Amino acid sequence: MRKFISQQDMRIANILEVLSLIRKEKSVTRKEIQNLMGLSWGGVSQIVSRLLELSYVVEEKSQDNISSGRRPGCIGINAADNYIIGIDVNMSGLYAVVINLKNEIIYEEAKTPDITDKDSFLASIYELLDSVTEKYKENTILALGVAMQGEVDTDAGISIGISVAGWEHIALADMLTERYGVPSYIAHDPDCILSAAARENKEDAILVRLDKGLGMAVIKNGNLIIGSGMHELGRCKVLTDKGEEELHRVYFKSGKSAEEKNEALAFVIANSIILFNVKKLLVCGTAFNEEEELAKLKALLEKYASRTLDIRRYDVKRAAFGAAIFAIEDYLKYIK
Repeated sequence: MRKFISQQDMRIANILEVLSLIRKEKSVTRKEIQNLMGLSWGGVSQIVSRLLELSYVVEEKSQDNISSGRRPGCIGINAADNYIIGIDVNMSGLYAVVINLKNEIIYEEAKTPDITDKDSFLASIYELLDSVTEKYKENTILALGVAMQGEVDTDAGISIGISVAGWEHIALADMLTERYGVPSYIAHDPDCILSAAARENKEDAILVRLDKGLGMAVIKNGNLIIGSGMHELGRCKVLTDKGEEELHRVYFKSGKSAEEKNEALAFVIANSIILFNVKKLLVCGTAFNEEEELAKLKALLEKYASRTLDIRRYDVKRAAFGAAIFAIEDYLKYIK
């Protein structure tokens, strides 16, 4: 059966593109929108009117130095309202941010979670988000994004599992939507961190996060490679004196020496570096805090991968920011 794109589909796509343009350029005139997008003047006027009605944009005075004549009104993002919450949900800590449509962080808050069991962990998540939403109860919260440790099903909004008693196939996105009354989205935490990094530098790279869990994300040719369970490093097998073992057991549960753990970790990461043919590695998490240990890991990685690597630390707090970005980009697809 042949599929057609309706006029309504085109209208929504044009609204989204115009809003994306304004968010990128910070401030543009209607004429600039028309020239850059090739839309009719009437089309531009209708789209801008709709965005003004939604309060996503505001009229601004032009910053151009015009000596005479009427200064054309510019359209800019409304940074005074329409916020997005991002939260990094990790056993090692919870961290939340609030951003505006300019992608500026306007608030941040952290909490040490109780990881005794599923209910305790959920209560910690709710306590942090309750605190944040209370501070912004007079504002419009458009969406909520979750950077989730462990394997996730992004499409279904499910956290498949982490090492917390009873935490299995938790429909976290739906639970948060019901509690806070806003669309909620969930993504793998390393994907969120690397997505934030890619906004600053679009080089091919692998990111590894190592706290109380182990996760990886990959960006190749400017695209984030996403798939449920694709980059669960902890599930990779390594050879030990007991035969084949999963990396997460070797690293967290075996009682092996730091040298043995690093050997296993370097072996698995090096294979990923070779597979995706990258030279840049971003690392984050408590396991990479010591300069000496990071230097040892770099030497092992370069030995196994047979290449010189650009290894840099990255701020794990960017997970919450990346989650907020994912959430608003998904949310804005449904502008009408």
